[in-house]
Amino acid sequence: MTIGALDVFEELRFILELLAAELLFVLPHAKKRNGFAVRFAIGFFACIALSFGYFFVLDIAKTIGSQVVTSVMCVAWYVLLSGFTFVFLKVCFVLSIEQILFFGIAGYALQHIEYSLINEMIGLGLAPSLRESLWLYGAICALSFAALMIGAYCLLVRRYMKMRDLALPRSRVSVIIFAILYVILIALTFMGQSWFRNGNVSSGFEPNYWAVASEVLTCLLVLMLQYVLYAENVRRKEYEIVKQLLYENGKQYAQQRETIDAINRKCHDLKHQISALKQMRSEERNEQIDEIERVVMIYDMKIDAKNQALNTILMDKQLLCLEKNVRLSFFGDGSLLDFVDTVDLYTLFGNAIDNAVECVSEFEDEKERCIDLTIEKQGNFVLVRCNNFYRGTLVIKDGFPQTIKPDQANHGFGLKSIKLIAEKYGGTVNIRTDEGVFSLRILLLNKN
Repeated sequence: MTIGALDVFEELRFILELLAAELLFVLPHAKKRNGFAVRFAIGFFACIALSFGYFFVLDIAKTIGSQVVTSVMCVAWYVLLSGFTFVFLKVCFVLSIEQILFFGIAGYALQHIEYSLINEMIGLGLAPSLRESLWLYGAICALSFAALMIGAYCLLVRRYMKMRDLALPRSRVSVIIFAILYVILIALTFMGQSWFRNGNVSSGFEPNYWAVASEVLTCLLVLMLQYVLYAENVRRKEYEIVKQLLYENGKQYAQQRETIDAINRKCHDLKHQISALKQMRSEERNEQIDEIERVVMIYDMKIDAKNQALNTILMDKQLLCLEKNVRLSFFGDGSLLDFVDTVDLYTLFGNAIDNAVECVSEFEDEKERCIDLTIEKQGNFVLVRCNNFYRGTLVIKDGFPQTIKPDQANHGFGLKSIKLIAEKYGGTVNIRTDEGVFSLRILLLNKN
């Protein structure tokens, strides 16, 4: 089999355009893995080298001599090659299978639009002589693909970037749906190519431009469908957040009502103590004054977490802990969380502390009625850790403990809210239970 310069160019063009289109969608969303430069270089050149295997496959297919076998082997080869780019993305970036399939499909659809318009409509149809000048043909391909990339960035990628805080749903169903969509896209585009040549790959075929239109329309519909699915997922998650915030606001109101009642009771007790002081002897009076001073200092204590919103949250929760006779200790630098929205801060810390207070307030041993809250930096991430003692056996499902309360529909929102906020900031939530200590670990990516 003779391999010409144009054949080499077409194979290189396919793999380079496919990788560029996939990276256009992936780069704004994905975190690079450690050793990214080395991983990228090795993966990139592996994709280039593998693309030349097409000529080996074609040579075997032509030896067999069947047109059907040749078509099937060529389709299988390009499916394999595009699938290998998914492996490349997985090696270089921190991506879920769902994300790889989602953005891989978008990249393939984008690349095929350019292929259909330039290679088929112009290169094989309207101006076949253009392919005789490889430099001119290459320049037109490069310019047209660059224009397509700019258009895709403005119309799609920028929209995805605005919604990127809410990730794709991670489930087997999502993987199956995206895999089926990928198979359909591959099948329809190759059917369009066969239709374009009227089933004949010889040099004398009569091009069918309706086939080109069908290929472009298929790719556009796939890109549109993906966007609709992504936007619907964002809308659903936003609805869940609003629903949970409404529930948390009601719970917060009840807790603040309890705190106000506790303060009112203390003030009432203080009035009686002050009246009693007037009737006491000097020694007894001094003891009572010391006790009153201790209580007042508790209510006047200052917390400097180096973040004004966090100071307010912790002070509010300190009063709750005082009422429940729970000790709350804080260590860390709250300024590390300056990039987090105030509402999100309250959701994270409010739920974490409320859950811990609810757990330890039932203990009789005062040593176990304590909560340790820490904030520390880990690379580009900020780690928030909330530790407290627990008793009994926890049932962990999907990474989270299951509520034992009868009203399960309205409970468990706390950890769900924390998980949604963590995902919003490109992070994760992890729960550890070691030696009777419940440890909630929230990892947030500082994007600033």
